[in-house]
Amino acid sequence: FPSHDIHTLVSDVTESTINESPLLVYPNPATGRIFVQSAGEIVVTDMVGKIIYNGLSSDQGIDLSDAPKGVYLVKDRQGRTAKVVLK
Repeated sequence: FPSHDIHTLVSDVTESTINESPLLVYPNPATGRIFVQSAGEIVVTDMVGKIIYNGLSSDQGIDLSDAPKGVYLVKDRQGRTAKVVLK
């Protein structure tokens, strides 16, 4: 392998990782309603994969007040994931 090919591969991977912005979910911890800074479809699951919410994000947030207290995963269409704690 020429050294420039390996360097280019590593450089490309590092660059794509740096340019990916995190999925922002707030407040965290939350007491029932969360807000997701991402347009489009959002899926919220518990830690065993059970879907708690599957729908669009909006300015009014996502109401999770019926969900039990615990840690949940929030995922957007781009595949970005964030953890949120419900108290």
